[in-house]
Amino acid sequence: MESTNGSGCAKTIAILASIATIIAVVIAVLAWLLPFSPVGTSPLAPRSSEKTEPNSQVSNQPDVLNGGANETSKFTVSANQSWQDTGVTLSAGDNISITYLSGQWDWTSEYPDFDAQGDPNPQNTCEHISKLIAPGATPGICALPSAQAGALVGKIGNGTPFLVGDNYTFTISNNVKSGTRLYLMNNDVFDGLGDNSGKIEVMISISSQ
Repeated sequence: MESTNGSGCAKTIAILASIATIIAVVIAVLAWLLPFSPVGTSPLAPRSSEKTEPNSQVSNQPDVLNGGANETSKFTVSANQSWQDTGVTLSAGDNISITYLSGQWDWTSEYPDFDAQGDPNPQNTCEHISKLIAPGATPGICALPSAQAGALVGKIGNGTPFLVGDNYTFTISNNVKSGTRLYLMNNDVFDGLGDNSGKIEVMISISSQ
């Protein structure tokens, strides 16, 4: 009986020694890991800075990609009216495109209708017809004397008129004030618009910087 009790005590001591050794190892490992961990976080958890920096960079990308603004609208231009306000407002640096879509008009009921390119007879510039209709008249009575009669012409605010025709794309100059309107009309003698007929529809597209 004494030998049995002795061997039992030896086993118990050995088990306790093994447990103590394991505890000592665990304590040593924890003591090594804890100084490198942020306060209040697990030693194995990733640091917060490793997650937030890439996300903050991604969130700024849409602001760069969507820096511009695009606007598109349709407008009907009547042949028998002077400068017509399109309702389109412009600013310096805007890229604008005016495109003929449909419709026909004329500069007098005595001629066939045509599109935004104007009278197909190359001799019939607005300056030329102004002299035919009113001998001695100056070219200034036309919106754009050198362009074809009946062509689509435009102007920015009170600026110099320009030829649009079937399509015209350009950039607004830096001296144009923000909110300046776009105007369009049939290139005809101002005093002779009353006998015109027809209308055309155009597409106006603006890309802002």
